[in-house]
Amino acid sequence: MEMDGIFGVDPKEYEPADKEYFFTLKDWDSRVNRQFAGEDVDDSPRNRNPDAFTIDGKSPPRTLHPGEGSPIIVDRGDTVRLHMVNAGYMSHPMHTHNHRFRPVEKDGGQIADAAQYEEDVTNIAPAERHTIEFEVTADRGRSPWLRSPVETERRFLVPSPTARTGLETLFSVCLVPR
Repeated sequence: MEMDGIFGVDPKEYEPADKEYFFTLKDWDSRVNRQFAGEDVDDSPRNRNPDAFTIDGKSPPRTLHPGEGSPIIVDRGDTVRLHMVNAGYMSHPMHTHNHRFRPVEKDGGQIADAAQYEEDVTNIAPAERHTIEFEVTADRGRSPWLRSPVETERRFLVPSPTARTGLETLFSVCLVPR
């Protein structure tokens, strides 16, 4: 196992969003753990086959549990900024359901306003850092989900509690009067 995480350094003129979150994305090959536990498992760094995926070291249902920091509570009208780091070996296409977003930073550098455009999927390659921003426009019940469509769809097709290992978390929209 290793320890990794994120810290942000804001310039003087930095304008924070209404809500700002940092996520570390990771993929895991469970053969490594089984090998350390003494199983006779064929494992090679050249033949990685990730079969579990985490956000901040957690996978569903822990990424969907209020006591574990999710769902993330946002209000309609909030500007949300997500900083995502891919600390794994695979590319992860991250998608916000029901919302489009603008990429505002990549690998620590600002993306010029003229180069920003709306999209609904950003592909984060290994060791890349992406920051996206969106305004919460959905009503309760149509909350934005942050998920990796490739991993979660592959994992969720199997009707088993142990199969829920995709990159997924939920933003819960609260209709709070301002």
